[in-house]
Amino acid sequence: MFMLLASFIAVPSFALDLQSSALLSGDRLTLAALGAERGEIVWFARGDGLGSGPCIAAAGGLCLDITGAAALGSVPADDDGRAVYTVNVPGGLSGEVAFQALVMRGEKSDAIELSVDGAVWLRDADYDGFGDPMNVMSATGGSAPFGYTDLDGDCADDNDRVHRGAPEICDGLDNDCGDAWTSADEAGLATFFKDHGTVIDVTVALAEGPFTPDAGGELRFCDGDFSAEIQTDGYDLDLRSQGPRGSSRLTSSAGRVLEADGVNIDIEGLTITGVSGTIDVPEALWVNGGTLTLSEVDLLDNNARALSLIDTDASIVDVSFERNVHPDLDDFWSEGGAIHASGGQLALTDVSFLQNHANHGADVMVQDDAVATLVRVDVSGSKGRSALRTSHGASLDIRDSTVASTQGVGVRCYEFGSISLSDVLVTDTGL
Repeated sequence: MFMLLASFIAVPSFALDLQSSALLSGDRLTLAALGAERGEIVWFARGDGLGSGPCIAAAGGLCLDITGAAALGSVPADDDGRAVYTVNVPGGLSGEVAFQALVMRGEKSDAIELSVDGAVWLRDADYDGFGDPMNVMSATGGSAPFGYTDLDGDCADDNDRVHRGAPEICDGLDNDCGDAWTSADEAGLATFFKDHGTVIDVTVALAEGPFTPDAGGELRFCDGDFSAEIQTDGYDLDLRSQGPRGSSRLTSSAGRVLEADGVNIDIEGLTITGVSGTIDVPEALWVNGGTLTLSEVDLLDNNARALSLIDTDASIVDVSFERNVHPDLDDFWSEGGAIHASGGQLALTDVSFLQNHANHGADVMVQDDAVATLVRVDVSGSKGRSALRTSHGASLDIRDSTVASTQGVGVRCYEFGSISLSDVLVTDTGL
């Protein structure tokens, strides 16, 4: 036990952080001091209340801030500088008890006063107003200490979007801390995670369309079918499926699911299908400038060009284009049933084309100095005068690919375009 001095001397600044569990009569109290040195002995003292206390000779004259102080005991700090001391609380204890921690090199914690009859507060680490019932403290006074609340119901105290009564959003989490949550609870929801941290449900806003974001961020879709008309000309966007590939399906009767001008777009895991409209050339995805990344995306059965690119650098990986039909086949010059690119650089890897239809370039049409590289691409059943076509200074570099069973010419070069083929199998079609 440490010796006490009667005199009072100057107090050094606080260096330790003392925390406690609730002070409950007949229960066990846990005191934890943070900030000690590894292996250093930390002493714990109790007193009658807060005030000028005795000074400790062995600690260089360090004075405590609790009256009637007595030593409880000591423990060494662990590798993280944390010392934990547990003591039995006598039954029938009432009133207030003060505690303080110190180390003999002359540093101490702030003193704390706990009340057996006081309120029990729950830790609210994410500041959403709801606390963790497994992490509580007792304190006097009528208001909660900073970072604590009297409301329970937080099953994930590191996420302010998860607590009792919180609305479900598309994030794969049990937002309202229900008892039997499954992914079906968030089916049909779409959520916008803005880059600056704000999260909003946009399910209704997408349906009412057009949806024009006021910040960059990620649009996340849970299992279901969505009517969407997304327009962005100032903010980068990611569009992703929360569930497995194909579980979220986007469509539009306005001619475009996405219209992006001068921004960077990343789309993953979505199915885009059934797009139609009365605009001159409906295009499921229309991207002008910026960049586009498509991965694990399926563009199926659109009565529209699937993808239109203008001076855009695009990376397309593990994507399928199936049964996309140019809406104006009566026009002899209808081009690009699946992809139409004017300028920019395209890189297609592990992409499949099946039964797409346009009079020219049913699957891929590149022009105006566009540069396209196709690696491990499978083209089959194309309808129209050509499946893959280049013109007006554009180039196609096709490697390790198959072009088969096309209605017209499989690969065609027209008006100053260029084509390079390496390990390409062409069957039931022509060049």
